[in-house]
Amino acid sequence: MIMEKIDNRKLPREVLEEKHRMAMRLREELNLTWQEITRRVQVHLTTVLAGSKRSQQAGEARRQDRRRGQTQGEGRRLSSEQERELRWPDRTCDKQTLQEKAHAFLQ
Repeated sequence: MIMEKIDNRKLPREVLEEKHRMAMRLREELNLTWQEITRRVQVHLTTVLAGSKRSQQAGEARRQDRRRGQTQGEGRRLSSEQERELRWPDRTCDKQTLQEKAHAFLQ
């Protein structure tokens, strides 16, 4: 029986947390191998091991507080206004002028 693979990145946070709890229960209560747990929970081995390590270091309460992805504006070099100006330039703006503006913003 071949099961269709699911991209876990697209799952809601609550589902991912439940998969994590299930994996930890399988390990603690049934003493299953990591490989068997990954097969049952349908996640990659490194995902299960990373979750286990985080749980041991920080505890269950910390696990639930963990946010995914970057916060808005994190890692950006341009302000929101500068981005808007480059994305939707003035209709009279040609390609050369747009490149000059981008270069000036990054200085």
